[in-house]
Amino acid sequence: MQGEPTMRLTGLDGLRGMFMVFMVTTHFAVLYPAELQYLKFHYFGYVEDAQGFVFLSGVTVGIAYGRRLIRDGVASMFRSVLRRCRKIYLYQAVLVISVTLLALAFWDGTTRDGMFAAFVEHPIAYPMTSLGLLTAAPFINILPLYIILMAVTPVILWSLSRGHGLQVVTVSVLFWFLAQTGLPGLFLDSVGIVLAAYDIDVLVGTNFSVFAWQVLYVAGLVLGYKSVEGQLDLSHFTSKKCARLLPIVLGAAFLFAVLDIAENLGFADFLAGSLAGSGRRYQLPIIFVASFVIEAYLLAWLLLAGSESRFATIRAASHGLNGFFRLPFLILIGQHSIWVYAYHVLFLYCWVLFADVGEPGFVQRNLIFLLVGASTYPVARLGAWLKARAQTKEVARSVSRGSNTCAESTI
Repeated sequence: MQGEPTMRLTGLDGLRGMFMVFMVTTHFAVLYPAELQYLKFHYFGYVEDAQGFVFLSGVTVGIAYGRRLIRDGVASMFRSVLRRCRKIYLYQAVLVISVTLLALAFWDGTTRDGMFAAFVEHPIAYPMTSLGLLTAAPFINILPLYIILMAVTPVILWSLSRGHGLQVVTVSVLFWFLAQTGLPGLFLDSVGIVLAAYDIDVLVGTNFSVFAWQVLYVAGLVLGYKSVEGQLDLSHFTSKKCARLLPIVLGAAFLFAVLDIAENLGFADFLAGSLAGSGRRYQLPIIFVASFVIEAYLLAWLLLAGSESRFATIRAASHGLNGFFRLPFLILIGQHSIWVYAYHVLFLYCWVLFADVGEPGFVQRNLIFLLVGASTYPVARLGAWLKARAQTKEVARSVSRGSNTCAESTI
């Protein structure tokens, strides 16, 4: 469809689909714990679903809109990105309004007040601050981050096209350092003080500091754009230098896994000050960035060069992962992740309000956990069908306009 770049790499879409399924099930496990949740990778290191999703979003945006920039120019790319921004913001608005109506109509004032209380106590102010991207209710909090990142994307892509890649990366890293100081939070604190003066007691801010999390998105954006330019050299992963680095990278990954497990078990109290609570998610501290880089490096090597390893186990793992990330259902979920995300938000709020499963046994709670993850596929299928239908109508309208023009020109 015009304005929506369609160039996709199926492996990247499969990865995005996996992260989206994990994000949905992780959020569901907050409300409805199940043993299967502890088998996910983020219990064995400081990499979470959101990190991978934000980074891969940068990569796919860099590829899709970078291609449009090179092919059609800056103005076309700018318009296309802004159309995407408007679409994502529309989802944000629909979700905020929907959750507000659900809270006002059905919340009994006793269950999960952290999810509903602000909507009921401030039915005008809280939705308005959410629409202004200053606050975010639980499970909706990644959309404001994504909207802001998409809004600055045209400037970043334009800078990359002018050969200012080093400057882009430098500014991004400096912003991440600024986030570690806590200074950007002073602005949100001041907004909270102003609102409190009008008896509007809401928590200003989201779980994601834009100044911190942009570093993952920009890194992906740079890699995606460089791949479109043909300047992304992946031969490093088959080089001798990579072979020498692998033992060090594996050792670091193992260390981070041990630290994470120790912290979760309460054996690493010395980490609590910098890593505990919401601070770890909000500011994206160095251990999270370093762990992500290391695990991303290992995954890239396994996917790109693991099939050439002299070890049969590694070759099998490489073939298995390459096949897994190309599974059609994961690719579909990755391609229509906004639909899946919106669905999971409404599902979680409705689950809290209406579901009554009592005290389920081991089998029941883990079966429900799996079914919630599986439910993302029909939602993505619905999104694909509606998109294809809209594209068909758009083509029909274009053909109709062209026919009318031809008819008029012959009169």
